[in-house]
Amino acid sequence: MLILLIILLLEAGLVARSIRRLGLFCPYPHGNLLLIMVGQASMTACAYGYANYDFADSFSSNFYKSNSGLVNLQFLFFFLMILAPAELASRRAGRAGVGHYGRMIANLRAGPAARSLTPVYAFIGVQWLYFIVLALNLNWSIAWSNSEYMLMNTYGRAVSGGKIPDFLIQILKPMSIFTMSVAGYLAAQRHRLAFLAIAPIAAFYLAYQMGDHTRAAAALVVAFALAHFAVSGSKAVLITGGLMAVYLTNYALFGRSEQAHGIASIPETILVPGGIVWDNSLNTILNIAEGVFTTSEMFVFDVEYGTLYKLLSFSPFPSFIDGFEAIRAQNYVGLSGAATTSAFMESYAFGMAYFAFSIIVQIYIGCAILKKFLINANAFSFIANIMMMIAVYLEFTYPVRNVFRLFILALFFALIARARSASRLQSPRALPGARLSAIPPAVARRRVRLGQAGYSSAVMQDMRPGL
Repeated sequence: MLILLIILLLEAGLVARSIRRLGLFCPYPHGNLLLIMVGQASMTACAYGYANYDFADSFSSNFYKSNSGLVNLQFLFFFLMILAPAELASRRAGRAGVGHYGRMIANLRAGPAARSLTPVYAFIGVQWLYFIVLALNLNWSIAWSNSEYMLMNTYGRAVSGGKIPDFLIQILKPMSIFTMSVAGYLAAQRHRLAFLAIAPIAAFYLAYQMGDHTRAAAALVVAFALAHFAVSGSKAVLITGGLMAVYLTNYALFGRSEQAHGIASIPETILVPGGIVWDNSLNTILNIAEGVFTTSEMFVFDVEYGTLYKLLSFSPFPSFIDGFEAIRAQNYVGLSGAATTSAFMESYAFGMAYFAFSIIVQIYIGCAILKKFLINANAFSFIANIMMMIAVYLEFTYPVRNVFRLFILALFFALIARARSASRLQSPRALPGARLSAIPPAVARRRVRLGQAGYSSAVMQDMRPGL
């Protein structure tokens, strides 16, 4: 217990230092760091008998109970690994990162309101195309009602079958998170027509994950609330989203143990006699921190994987291209029927070279995303930050293959953020009321260093008459 207290004090100090450098509103890495601290406290409480998490007992070897100090040190390592990109990015961003949150809010609030809504409607059009193709291939009888947990997100069964339909169901959760983020953004911007165009799809995605009783439904609500709060600054929306996420986690915990799944099961799960929230409030905290219990098995998880399975676990391509699904069927080993291995467990079992590679790649991608978040502060860098936060959270609970592509997707949005900022720097409308040719070369160079479109007070001061 003393080791835990020392580690938590150290971690609290490091989080406070990071908040001073990056700003309070930085979902990745601050949300992940706080979750690790909650997980460490939860795991230690269970190890000393102050709490009990039945689900962990169903798959755990109880290594964490007899080695809680070692497990806390293990998660201190992960804590420092997640913190490392923040330190590197803040050093590289330098003064350009100072006040990034204010610039991001200005960029987000200006957003499509100050420019054409064409890119937004183009994205909505792509979403509708994806949704229609998915709907045509979806097994609606399973989506409406079934008796098997997670069947609605299972390749080959949730859809009609084939490489393209399987790919559509593989990317459903990332697409859902992205769509809910955009919906929250448009709702806060009060673009009614654009919001109404995307709202039916977002509502279906939420209902679909609720019907499958997965915690992904809670992640969707969090994505909507964070995107809305980033633009509106509404604490009511943020608090409401947090409470709904807690409820939906309880909802998933209760629903997965039932025999009825599917969209038709939502009302009876919500209206269960006696309520859900108060009965399972402690289990909610332990479930959110489940990654600590899963990854604590890392040192006793001794499994030999095939080389092709190891390599393709890091592949960014869908299974219909690299054929991973067939290889997975021969190699994958879970902790139990309902508990998957974590990305850290798998990569450690792959060998130290794979484990080191996964850590280096994550630090690199995290640093790139945070650097874009600090310098190129706009909607795309914010979405990249949210996706990185979710990916890091999931790597403590799900295998490498499930998580690695989310890292790549987050990096993709960070690169879009960079390209977006570069195009605005080249645009004559980069500064309202100012022509690009009228900007003195010294100021233009400073704007490139700052990496943002004109909301910095330093740049605006240089544009004052007479300077």
